[in-house]
Amino acid sequence: MKKKKQSGSYLPIILGILVTAIVIFNILQLASLNARIKQQAAERAEAARPADLELILLDPACEACVDVQPVIDLVKRANTRITSERTVAADSAEGKELVKKYSLTAAPSIILLGETEKFSSQEFTERGDGLVFEPSTPPLVDLSTGEVTGLVSATILTDSSCDVCQGLDGVLSRLQQIGVVVSARETVERDSPAGRALIKDYALTKLPALILSKELADYGSAVEKLWLQAGRKAPDGAYVLEQQTPPYVEAATGEIRGLVTMTVITDPACATCYDTEAFNKPILRRFGLVPSETRRVNVSDAKELIDRYAIELVPTFLLSSEATLYSGLVRVWPRVGTVEEDGTYVFRNPAVSRQPYKNLTSGAIINPASQAS
Repeated sequence: MKKKKQSGSYLPIILGILVTAIVIFNILQLASLNARIKQQAAERAEAARPADLELILLDPACEACVDVQPVIDLVKRANTRITSERTVAADSAEGKELVKKYSLTAAPSIILLGETEKFSSQEFTERGDGLVFEPSTPPLVDLSTGEVTGLVSATILTDSSCDVCQGLDGVLSRLQQIGVVVSARETVERDSPAGRALIKDYALTKLPALILSKELADYGSAVEKLWLQAGRKAPDGAYVLEQQTPPYVEAATGEIRGLVTMTVITDPACATCYDTEAFNKPILRRFGLVPSETRRVNVSDAKELIDRYAIELVPTFLLSSEATLYSGLVRVWPRVGTVEEDGTYVFRNPAVSRQPYKNLTSGAIINPASQAS
């Protein structure tokens, strides 16, 4: 009778099988890991490789149009390799085909072809097999009409006889600073046939006036809203701005409005009294008022004015009735003075200077600073 093998005699075999299985598993794991590492390295290398792109500039032959070179520079500064760069005329057969294929509406525009999936920019949108940049800021060519948008013409209506009137050149400069292109500019005199026609057509009342063509609307609602804060839009689409700050010329009559005479009344006997002219002229200037004439009189020569306006405190000053055109000054004047029946503005509160002044009735010299202490 044969003897049974002891179970312990199989243990080395079982252990050998287990070790072999573990080794095979580790080899397979290492092989898989190596494969993944190689794949990831290849993917990183591919991601780092510059995108091969073909760049096409659709040129509308518009010298005044927006410059798209900064966008081209942006593409070249990115991780790209431009394999081909060319310019295609928008009105050529190829240009028209590109307009149709990529649904282009404005030019100059840029088309990128090739490995576009490796390039990303908010400036470009995906269309078909390419990426497209179209300008949104004028001036540009509307490809549906062939017309250039955003070229604004400016007409300044003025009266050269008013050498103290403020011009509106600053308004044009500010518009140009925010990107508005003024392609044509004309100055027209009030008393010329063209000037009289503009006054009538746009119901102008104050000069200088600035009239911009309807193309200002091409710059969008933000620019239009900015304009309408001070100007208006005419029925024909033009944009009109009249001089609001005196001095200005009345369009109908040619009369210069806002010329204010300042009369300064002082008392030579009060050597310590404050200089009302030096103190108040800078304040008046803040409200846009620069006296066109300054008259200086002492109390002995101003008796008629002192009696007429019941002036008690000096030094003081008077402003002629044209001061009423300075709205900011009119709002604050009740705090410091009165407006008389004849329209004269009389300053009655020298205490605001916090410097000495004189009471003509009592003869006393009052020093607000010492009273406050």
